[in-house]
Amino acid sequence: MRGMAYSDSSRSVGLVLCALASVLACNDDDSSGGTAAGGDAGAFVPTQSDGGSSSGQSPPGVVANGPQQGLYVTDYAGALFHLSLEDGSELGKYGTEGDGANAYRRPSGIAATKKHLYVADTGNHRLVRLTVASGAGWKTLDLAPTAEPHGVGALLSADEKEEKVVFSDYAGMQFFTAPPDLAGAPAPGAKLQFNTCGVALREGESAGSTGCTSGPALNVVVNPNSGERIYPASAGTGELSRPDGLAYLPDGTLVIADTGNFRVLCAKGPSARNDFGKQGDATDLEFRSVSAIATDARGRIFVADTTRKRVVRVDDCRGANPKVFDTAAISQMTGLAAVGPYEGAAQP
Repeated sequence: MRGMAYSDSSRSVGLVLCALASVLACNDDDSSGGTAAGGDAGAFVPTQSDGGSSSGQSPPGVVANGPQQGLYVTDYAGALFHLSLEDGSELGKYGTEGDGANAYRRPSGIAATKKHLYVADTGNHRLVRLTVASGAGWKTLDLAPTAEPHGVGALLSADEKEEKVVFSDYAGMQFFTAPPDLAGAPAPGAKLQFNTCGVALREGESAGSTGCTSGPALNVVVNPNSGERIYPASAGTGELSRPDGLAYLPDGTLVIADTGNFRVLCAKGPSARNDFGKQGDATDLEFRSVSAIATDARGRIFVADTTRKRVVRVDDCRGANPKVFDTAAISQMTGLAAVGPYEGAAQP
């Protein structure tokens, strides 16, 4: 796969470096693509409806200029949806199909921190960073024209000063760590023999899946830096089939979208596990597709069942208390990410 690099178009030095590296430059356009609520483009002032207060003070756990609480869904048709964590009601739809600012082409994975949303804009061969879903703080890491960013994971440090972002290149069969502030070249991680898929990060840990194609593949979860196997413990078990999405619960449990087996599997270590779901459409815990997953701050799990046009939220790794969100307005769900809920903040 060709190298990948980033440059600020306003800095001639960056352009020279990118030219010397024979790679594409990255767009450092901080234009919003839309105006944020309560201020100029690029600013976000919380209101009562998005967890802020009328005095402008943010409740505990909320970053004033970060993404609002909620469930974020990427739509393959070129859009980003914002849904309620509690009932799935639509809070906003953003973006258009295209290649400019606030536009997406076949987006896939999405990740969130208190400060940013990150979208794998697959068809545009780039990673997009946003402050809010409407487009404020738009910034991109443009990749080689052969790259297909697929899964993405993001982690905000405990002091909230640094973010770590890891993404997979599906076509290049490799994982990469994005440069800080998307300024520079991504650092290459594990190079595998099969397509790379989902990514999840937590403090001191990271996970990446491989084998999300329908053909023969090694269906495992690995460390995206070293390629060392994380789950299952041994090769040849056949336990996973096309594991496309990954997420971590607050207690460190790894949640796997076991797409080919129509279920969600929760792993604690290389072998201990729980799971829920099976193929079908008769009950809430029967799935026609498990295309993406996300977890929220309360430890709830959200499952995108794209074929049945729904997201199913459950309380734990056994599938307790399923609640169904209708997603008929979304053409094809490809990624999920949850922000919050934060204690003391109003829930949308």
